[in-house]
Formats: sequence, C-alpha cells, structure tokens
Amino acid sequence: MSELGSASTITAAIVFMGAMIHAMYTDLTQERIHNWTILAMLALFVPLASTAGFGFNEITLAFGTALVVFMAGFGCFAAGWLGGGDVKLAAAAALWLGPGAVIPFVLWTAILGTMITLSILALRRKRMLDAGLDYQRPDFLPYGPGIALAAIVIFPQSTWGLM
Repeated sequence: MSELGSASTITAAIVFMGAMIHAMYTDLTQERIHNWTILAMLALFVPLASTAGFGFNEITLAFGTALVVFMAGFGCFAAGWLGGGDVKLAAAAALWLGPGAVIPFVLWTAILGTMITLSILALRRKRMLDAGLDYQRPDFLPYGPGIALAAIVIFPQSTWGLM
C-alpha cells in the first residue's frame, strides 16, 4: 500500500470513529442523530476509499450494501421499531464497513443495541422509582448507540481494517 493509501486508511478510521462516537453521544443526549453526520460520512467515503486503493467494484458493492441495509431499516422504521436517524446511521455504517462485514455488524447491533436499551430502561426505571414516581415506559429509546458501538467493534474486520 502506498503512503497515500495508508494515510487515507488512517483518515478514514478517524472520520468513521468520530462520526460513530458523535452519533452515539447526540442520540443519548439529544435523542437525535444529525443529518450532517450522515452526509459527511457519505461525502467522504468515495474520496477516501479511492485514495486508499478501493476499486470501482468495491465502492459500488459498498453502496449496494448500504442500500440493502437502508431498505431493511426502512421496513423497521415503518413498523415503528427504529427511528429514521437509526436507519440512516446503520446504512452509512454499512457503506463504510462493506459487504463482508455487514452480517457481523447486524448481529453485533442486535446484541449491543439490546444491552444498551435494557440498561437505559433499568436506569430510567430506578431513577423514577427512587423519586417515588410510577414507572412508565418511555416513548423514546435510543438505538443509535448500539448501532454506533457495533460499527466501531466491526470496523477492524471491514475492508478498511484488512488493508
């Protein structure tokens, strides 16, 4: 790999991890994942992938993978299981992770998303009961942190990590 490709791979890792950490933080604190985070990931993917040595077929497959994840996520959104930001984040993560890492990504998302969601429910319940209030299940439960954490865990197994 050339120095330019190596620098692009390191830059990609920084961009990806930064975007995932930002999405995790904003979903937990603001109950939203900013569109500009997703748009930045989309805008930076092709230039970084190209300079890192990805070919046209690899980039096309990555976009196809992202589209499949987006379509599946849209079904989950329509059923009320995921928010729109969660779907966009999962698709953007799938773009960067590529087709070879998408199945482990989905599995890790299910595991970590469930663990984080149950932890949040338990903490909210304890906080309400400690305050002497009746517990009511909240309308909003962030799933972005599970998606982002799963993407971070899987990133070393992606095409970027194998280079």
